[in-house]
Amino acid sequence: MKYLLRIIPVSIAILITIFKTSIENYGILMVICLVGNLIYSYKKDDSDFTSLLNYIAWWPFIVIALMPNGFIVDYMFFLLLILKVILLICSYFKFKRFGVPSTFFSKVWIIVLTLYLIEIFLNTTHVFKALCFIVGLISSIDSIVAVLLLKDWQKKIPNFYGISITRRFRGNVSD
Repeated sequence: MKYLLRIIPVSIAILITIFKTSIENYGILMVICLVGNLIYSYKKDDSDFTSLLNYIAWWPFIVIALMPNGFIVDYMFFLLLILKVILLICSYFKFKRFGVPSTFFSKVWIIVLTLYLIEIFLNTTHVFKALCFIVGLISSIDSIVAVLLLKDWQKKIPNFYGISITRRFRGNVSD
């Protein structure tokens, strides 16, 4: 049942997009679905299936947002997609799980991505586009380095710098 609840915002967004011409408040309804998706992304479930579902649930919103432009994939989002796939692959091969550790920058990026998609759905200025790319790039690189530095899988980590400081501190402490 909890997995069914997870796909509700995505399903409603797809239906709204299909019937877009007959819906008056398309942008507002899409924003509500997008915020619902954001809320469901931060559930406490730690399973691999939920982590993979969270990754997959964001892509319909990105595709729907870019469809009015003839689905011209911006090189920035293509680069972020490649980095996120590399992160997922690194995490899987190192820890044998699809879950990706959550860093501070990854949380900031999800919020900035949500704000950028809201801008697209409401047809406002695209102020968050460059910020979304920069924060996404920092978040992806930070997460990839953090996964490579981690010895054991953890759900939440500060960032790669915090891991290296902790590792250095623990190495200097004698038992």
